[in-house]
Amino acid sequence: MKKQPLKALALISALVGGLTATAVQATEVSDVLKAGAAKVQTAKTSQTKVDRIADQTDELLQEFKQVNKQIESLRVYNSQLDRQIDSQKVMMAELKSPLLMLRSLREAFRHSWLVCSLGLKILLRSTCRLRKAIVLMQLLI
Repeated sequence: MKKQPLKALALISALVGGLTATAVQATEVSDVLKAGAAKVQTAKTSQTKVDRIADQTDELLQEFKQVNKQIESLRVYNSQLDRQIDSQKVMMAELKSPLLMLRSLREAFRHSWLVCSLGLKILLRSTCRLRKAIVLMQLLI
């Protein structure tokens, strides 16, 4: 019978050892699951940051494209203005010559008018003297 208590003791030792090993394994599995959950949470946070940065990048890209379109539109507008200014310069040059001619004609007309008006005054004075002379001659006759 001595063997029975030894068998019982061996069985109890094996059970206690197995339970301890199971408890240790359960603790290790729990730790592994906790570490995995922490990594998953870290990955979710990182993915959220990556998604936010990707959205910001898309917004900046759209803004960049829009600004480039505005710049191109302004270049076209400036080109049109340059052509219009060049056309107006040509028109001003074309109008300058006739304006100079008109100014010259106006000055010549003024000068002629002055000469004519002076001649008319002289003629009127001469006519008045002539009438006076005629009246005097008629009185004398």
